[in-house]
Amino acid sequence: PVLTDVPVPAAMPSNLTAVSPYPSYGDPDAPSYRLYQRLATLNLDWVANHPGDCFFLRWYVELRRAMVGDAEIDGEPWKEAPQCNDVLRQAQACVVTEVFRGPEEDYFGVERPRDYITTNTVYDVRITEICVDYKATSQTLVEHALMRTNPIPARRPTIQSVEAASSRSLALYLRAGKQNECDFKEWRVEWRHVGGDYVWTFTTSCTPRSRTRCLTKLLPAPDSFYEVRLRESCHNPLADSPWAYYMSRGRHRRIKTWPEPALPPNNFTVNMTAYNLTFSFLPGLARQCEWTGWIVEMVEGHDAFRDSVWDPVRRRPWYVVTECESQLVGVRENTTCSVRGLRSFFPYQLRVRETCSNYIY
Repeated sequence: PVLTDVPVPAAMPSNLTAVSPYPSYGDPDAPSYRLYQRLATLNLDWVANHPGDCFFLRWYVELRRAMVGDAEIDGEPWKEAPQCNDVLRQAQACVVTEVFRGPEEDYFGVERPRDYITTNTVYDVRITEICVDYKATSQTLVEHALMRTNPIPARRPTIQSVEAASSRSLALYLRAGKQNECDFKEWRVEWRHVGGDYVWTFTTSCTPRSRTRCLTKLLPAPDSFYEVRLRESCHNPLADSPWAYYMSRGRHRRIKTWPEPALPPNNFTVNMTAYNLTFSFLPGLARQCEWTGWIVEMVEGHDAFRDSVWDPVRRRPWYVVTECESQLVGVRENTTCSVRGLRSFFPYQLRVRETCSNYIY
């Protein structure tokens, strides 16, 4: 037989994968930014192939940054991950939270300083099986852009107050937390109907981030109690903030929406003489209105805005027609009123509003 001094090298490792756990092991509101930086982690796994004539010494794992946030990095040097040095050959996995700052020769005779790997960073990774006889060392497996570490999530916002805005909407007043590495997408508001199916439901969101009042609409039932929660939603969902709840003494605070308002009256008919007019109308659907009366207002001319108190051109006010207060009484269906003593050959506008004992608007 012919003897050779050249050993059969170990086969190159394969199937290198990485997972980045959430960058906090506790409440995302509790750690400081510095602590988050320390807890950026890559969990690496790979497959060791045929050892050949290799007498295993250690796994040599190196990382380099390819992208930080959305910024690409060129020319970054490879840095050794010392936490993988003591991994057994059969383990084929290690957890990386730090790398040596520079090559070994730069720190000969002294302990090499280490840097923590950073959040929201894309890393290239390469791995080599090192043998006692360097001639049996495997080829290096290189994986580019193997994994992005998770970002630092936004801090929890604060719900300062919540109030009913209508029969089917709620207004939240909020204060944003620290944005950290969240690329803001929207304020996400969810509600659940007390007495209904009681599941958290999303219907509307709010932008921009600077907003301090958020309206959640399309609630299913008027005159009902709701609970709400809020979070900062990011384009990268891993940076979403924790949920903020509207609480009091450890319990969810419930907010009641307004009653469903009556629909406006309709089908107006008007009969006029030179100085008088008589009008009638049909009531709208009452819905949850507990009827108490009708308010009739009038203004001279054509220039008043329908919802304005003042005529914006001639500064004429809408005024209550007191004659109708004594005519439109008794029952909701009593809807005819006569107004006397008007100016002849002059335009007037009328509007009618239903009043309710439980009216909130």
